[in-house]
Formats: sequence, structure tokens, C-alpha cells
Amino acid sequence: MSKTLISLIAITVILVSGVAFLMRGYFISQTIIGEQGEAIAEQGVTIAEQEAAVAKQGVTIAEQETAIAKQGATIAEQGTAIENLELCVQSLESESTKLKARVGALEAEWKKLEALGGYREFSSVQVLRQWLWDNPISGNQYIPGVYDCDDFAMDLTLAAIRSGRWIGLFATDSGGGHLKNFAVITNSVYVIEPQTDEVSFWGYVD
Repeated sequence: MSKTLISLIAITVILVSGVAFLMRGYFISQTIIGEQGEAIAEQGVTIAEQEAAVAKQGVTIAEQETAIAKQGATIAEQGTAIENLELCVQSLESESTKLKARVGALEAEWKKLEALGGYREFSSVQVLRQWLWDNPISGNQYIPGVYDCDDFAMDLTLAAIRSGRWIGLFATDSGGGHLKNFAVITNSVYVIEPQTDEVSFWGYVD
């Protein structure tokens, strides 16, 4: 063989070996790139799942915030209701104290009347109406929560006791609760509206 042929063969072998090496590197690189692509795709799925979980947590948090806001509103309403009840209780306590004082005054006057020998009943409806006409109680000014039906009725009873007469008290459920008076004349019971002096027959005692 000539040197030229040997050189050509050697160069060919070298070239073939280089190409084989490059091809091997290419295929190895493609395999690595494919594996990395699969890993990136898996990471993308994981990230999407995490984003979905975060979004779900966001919805849950929003629902919890709405529920907390509703509970806050309910608590505020209950607080207002409790305050109103406290005011109502205070008002009732004040009214009860006032009524106790009035009842005490009536009892004191009744004892004085008993010491003088008792009371006289009205002999007729005309006498009752005349007594009411002469009495100024119905002309008092009506002031809601200050001077109302119970004050008129109790003052009328007190005025009757002081004049040696007897007029009773009774409560009705009309208009949410109302206090009136009554008088017994012989065998009949007459209802008295203390704010107007109106007298009406109610029924018989027997």
C-alpha cells in the first residue's frame, strides 16, 4: 500500500469515529432533553394542582369571612335587643316603684277612713255622676309614661276615700293594658273611665 492510501484510510476511520461520537452525543442529549421535558410537565401539573388548592382555600376563607360578618351582625343585633330589654326593665322597675308608692298612699288613706267609721256607698248613679263632675281628676293633663291611666285611676280612688266614699280599681287588657275604676251601687256594678268621668253599667253583684 502506498502512504497516500494508508492516510486516506486513517482519515476515513477518524471521520467515521467522530461522526459516531457526535451521533451518540446527540441521542444522549435528546434522551436527557426528553426526560427534562417530562419532569417539567410533571412540575406544571403539580403547580396547577397547587394553584387549584390555593383557589379553593381562597373560596373557603371568603365564605368564613362572610360567616364571621353575619355572626358579627347577629351579635350587634342581640346587643341592641339586650340594651332595649334593659331599658324596658328599668322603665318597669320605675313604674313599679311609683305604683307601690301610690298603693301605700291609698292604704294609708283607707286606714284613716276606717278609723273614722268606714265609707259610704253612692246612693245612685246620678249621685256618682255628680261627684265625678265636682271632682277635678279627669281634668288633669295626660302625659304618656308620666301621668297616664293608672295615675288617673289611683288618684280618683284616693279622692273618693278622702271624701268618705269608695271607688275600686281594676285592670283591663284593652289597648295593651288599662286601669279603670268601678263603684257598687246597691246591687249593680258601674265602670268608671277616670279620664273622662264616663259611667257605664257592667253587671249585677248577685
